[in-house]
Amino acid sequence: MILVVADVSPLRYLVEIGYESLLPRLFAKVWIPGTVLAELRHKRTPAAVGRWAEQLPSWIEVRHVGGAPAAHELAGLDRGEWEAIELAKEIQANLLLIDERAGVRVARDQGFTVTGTLGVLA
Repeated sequence: MILVVADVSPLRYLVEIGYESLLPRLFAKVWIPGTVLAELRHKRTPAAVGRWAEQLPSWIEVRHVGGAPAAHELAGLDRGEWEAIELAKEIQANLLLIDERAGVRVARDQGFTVTGTLGVLA
């Protein structure tokens, strides 16, 4: 089974364009950290994304990541990106879904295979 962890942006963009249904066709389960769920439910998030996040599909698994990052671990990352990478380490994920360049760079530097929204669509 392929273990996949997602940051907020690929989920948000796929929901916004109506293509989130691609994910369960490609992967049995997508793991997200608690901070990503909070970002998806934030009051400034587009309404369609917020509604989707309030009733997550069964193929989304939320896991809270403990601890606080050291300054060097953040290196341009936001909390959701950092937690996605940490969760990927914890569950030994095969793939990370991240769009932001800093997150992609850090994840690849740590040996993860990374793709983003466009990679899922392709």
